[in-house]
Amino acid sequence: MKPAIVDKIDLEAKNALHQPFYEGKQAVGWATTLSLAFQSIGVIYGDIGTSPLYVFMGIFPDSDNPPSREDVYGALSLIIWSLTIIPLLKYVFIVLRADDNGEGGSFALYSLISRNCDIPICGTRQGDNVTLTSYGTAEIPHTPMDSNLIQRNPLVQRMLLVLVLFGTSLVMSDGLLTPAVSVLSAVEGITVPAPQLARYVIPATCAIMVVLFAGQKLGTGKVAVVFAPVIGLWLMVLFVVGMMNVAQYPGIMKACSPLYAVQYFLRNGKNGISSLGGVILSVTGVEAMFADLGHFSRRSIQLSFVFMVYPSLILAYCGQGARLILDPTLIKSPFFLTIPGTIYWPVLVLATVATIIASQAMISATFSLISQSMALGCFPTVRVVHTSRSVRGQVYIPVVNWILLAAVILVVVVFRNSTNLTPAYGLCVAMVMFITTIFVAIVMRYVWRWNLLVPIMFSCTFGLVDAVFAIVTLRKVDSGGWFPLMVAVGICGMQLVWKWGTDLKYKSELGSKIKLEDLLLDITPPGMPIINNPSDILVSKEVKYDDLHTETALRYRNFRPQILQLRDTNRIVSRLPGLALFYNNDRDVPKTFAHFLYHYPAVQDVVVFVTVRVVAQPYVDEEDRVRVTPIREFDGFYRCVAWYGYMETVEQGPQFVDRVTGVIDQITPRVGANRAKEAVTTYLLGKEMLFAKNGSGWLRTLMLESFYAFLENNAATAGWLVPRNETIVVGMNVAV
Repeated sequence: MKPAIVDKIDLEAKNALHQPFYEGKQAVGWATTLSLAFQSIGVIYGDIGTSPLYVFMGIFPDSDNPPSREDVYGALSLIIWSLTIIPLLKYVFIVLRADDNGEGGSFALYSLISRNCDIPICGTRQGDNVTLTSYGTAEIPHTPMDSNLIQRNPLVQRMLLVLVLFGTSLVMSDGLLTPAVSVLSAVEGITVPAPQLARYVIPATCAIMVVLFAGQKLGTGKVAVVFAPVIGLWLMVLFVVGMMNVAQYPGIMKACSPLYAVQYFLRNGKNGISSLGGVILSVTGVEAMFADLGHFSRRSIQLSFVFMVYPSLILAYCGQGARLILDPTLIKSPFFLTIPGTIYWPVLVLATVATIIASQAMISATFSLISQSMALGCFPTVRVVHTSRSVRGQVYIPVVNWILLAAVILVVVVFRNSTNLTPAYGLCVAMVMFITTIFVAIVMRYVWRWNLLVPIMFSCTFGLVDAVFAIVTLRKVDSGGWFPLMVAVGICGMQLVWKWGTDLKYKSELGSKIKLEDLLLDITPPGMPIINNPSDILVSKEVKYDDLHTETALRYRNFRPQILQLRDTNRIVSRLPGLALFYNNDRDVPKTFAHFLYHYPAVQDVVVFVTVRVVAQPYVDEEDRVRVTPIREFDGFYRCVAWYGYMETVEQGPQFVDRVTGVIDQITPRVGANRAKEAVTTYLLGKEMLFAKNGSGWLRTLMLESFYAFLENNAATAGWLVPRNETIVVGMNVAV
C-alpha cells in the first residue's frame, strides 16, 4: 500500500492536466504568469539585453578602419535575423516546449529522451529509477516507444551522454565569461569621458563581482524582484534611445530585409563569414532562456521576450546602425557615443548595473544545470538550497557560487579588458546551440512522436545556422577561445569520471544484492517462551537460553529472544540493547551492513533500514513523513521510507527517531522500540570505496583510486542533519 504522500502527488499530476496550462508541478494562473514574466526580465535577459554594448565592436574590431555604408546595412541585417531565427523562432516557440516537468536545459532534454527510449540512467533503467523530475510535463504520455535506434544501440546512448555532458559543461564555462565581459564592458564606459580613471576599472569590476555573488544566497526570486525593474528600465532606455537614433536616419529600417545580409557575404567573402563571430554576440545568453526555465515558466518567458525584449533589442541595434551610417567613426564605441550627452552619465550608471545583472542569467543557469546533473548521477553531491516554495527549480548552491566567484575574478585579472575577452566569448554559445538542436530533433521524433519529416526540417533549418556559427567561432580558439573550451573539457571530464565511477558502484551493488533472509538464519529452538514483562525478571538472576542470551540483554527486550546466525560463517549474532538506523537507497540490505555484520556479528535489538525520498512538492505533512514496515522473518528488523519535500531539510534527529519508534510500537508493541531508543540510538552510514582489480591498466587505476576517490571524498553527504556524535561510518573497499 502506497503512503498518503504518493497518492497526493499522483492526484495532483492528474488534476493539473485539466488546468489552463501546466508549469512544473503546478497549474499556473495568469496573475502568477505575469508576475513570473516580470521577474524573468531581471534574471534571464540581462546577458542578451546588454549585448548592444559590444556587438558592433565585435563585428568591426578595427576601429581605425570604419565600416562602409553597405557593410553597416549588411551587419545590421545579420543581427536582426539572428535575433529572429535563434531566440525568437527556435527557443521561444519550439525549444521551450521541450521541458521536463517545468525544467529546462540539456539535462531536461536528455531525461526526456532517456525515459522514452529506455536508456539506463544512474546505472539502471528508467522504470526502476527516479527520473530528473516526476511525470506530467506535457500533454504527451511518457511511455517508451517500440524498439528504436537509440534503444538498440549502446554506442548511440553513450554518445548522447557525452554530448549532453559536454553541452552543459559549455554552458557552465560560458558562465565564467558572461559576468566578466558584461561588467568589464560597462565599467570601461567611464574611460570614454574620463580616461584617467582607467586604472580603477579592474578593482571596480572585482568589487562588483563580490557583491553580486554574495547576493545569490537570497535566491532567484528575491534577486529577480530587485533586478527586474532595473533591466525593465534598461530595455526601455534601449527602446527610446534606439528610436531617437533611428529618427535621425529612418532609412536604416531597410536592413530588416535579408537581402542586405546576402549581399554582405557576397561582397566580403571570407571576411564576411568571419564577422559572424561578432554577430553571435547578439544572441549570447539565449541558452539561459531554456536552462533557467525551472526558475520561471514557459509562458512567462514567451511573454516577456516577445513583448519586451525583442522589440527593444531590434530598435537598439537599428539606432546604432543609423548613427554609424551618419558617422562611421562612432565604431570605437557605438553604444556610448550614440547616447545623448544630457543623459550620458545616468545611462552609464544604468548600463553598469544592467551588466551586473546580466551575469545573473548564467549564474542561475549554472545552479540549475548542476542540480539536474546531480539528479542524474553525473555530478558529485553538493548541498543544494531551494529558495522558493512555489517554484522548485529556484536553487542556490553555495560551494559552486564561491568557486564561480573565484574563477570570474581570475578571468578579469588575467584578460584585463573586454577587448581581450570578446574573441573568447561566443564560442561556447554557438556549440551549445548546435547540441540543443540535435537533442530537440530527437525529442520531436521519440518523445513528441512527430512525423520524421518535421525533425529533419528542424535540423536542416536551425542546425545549419548553428553549425555555421559554431564553425566560425572555432576560429577564435587561438585568440582566447581556448580558455572556455579548456574549462568545458575539464568540467565534462570530471562529470564523465563521476558518472563512470557511480555506475561501476551501482553495478557492483546490483551484482551482489543481499536480502536479510540470505544473510541471517533463525535458529531459535522451538517452544521458546516469549518474554512479555522483562521488568519482572530480577537483575541479579541470570536467565540462559542455550548460554546465548543473558537477563541483562533481555531486560531491554519484551519479545521472543530470537537467536540469529550468519549463514556463511555460522557465527551467532549477538543482540545489543538499543536502536540502529542504517541508511540505504533501495529495498535490499546495504552491502556495507552485511560487511559490518560479517566482521562484527552483533546488532541492536531494533534495526531500521532507512531510505530517504525527496518528492516534487515543497513540504510533506508530518503524518505522511514515514512509512515503516516490519521484516516479518526477523524480530526487531524494519524498513522505513522517509518522505521530504524539496524545500525541507532532511532532519534525522530526535524528532524523526521519536516518530519512527512511535510507528514501530503501534505495529509491533511487544518489540519496545521506545525502550530500545532510550538505551542508545546509533546512526550507521555506509561508504563504499572503489579500487581497481588486479591486472587493471594504469589509467583505470589512476581514475578510480585518485581522481574518483578525490571527488568522492570531497562530495557532500547529501546535506542531511544527522547527529554526528551518534554516527558511525561503515566503510568497505570494493574491487571493480
